[in-house]
Amino acid sequence: MTLLNVNQLHFAYGDRTIFDQVSFDLEPGQIMTILGPNGVGKSTLLSCLTNQLKEANGQININDPQGPGSTHGPSSPGLPIRGPPNRD
Repeated sequence: MTLLNVNQLHFAYGDRTIFDQVSFDLEPGQIMTILGPNGVGKSTLLSCLTNQLKEANGQININDPQGPGSTHGPSSPGLPIRGPPNRD
């Protein structure tokens, strides 16, 4: 079971694209590292994943294997975060 699925995530501050088409899965027991120089969007990505920045486009699915009411956070079968990015 995939714990975290990110599909085609896009985020921009105005006209400045921070990241585009970010997609990955995180499986149980898997460790992931986010690396990069200052200012490339590492913290912005984490803020999108935790729904602190709601302006992102794409899809984030969080699956809690413990189900609703578990002690380590709410269960979410999927958090659609709007449609695909507008490419005008």
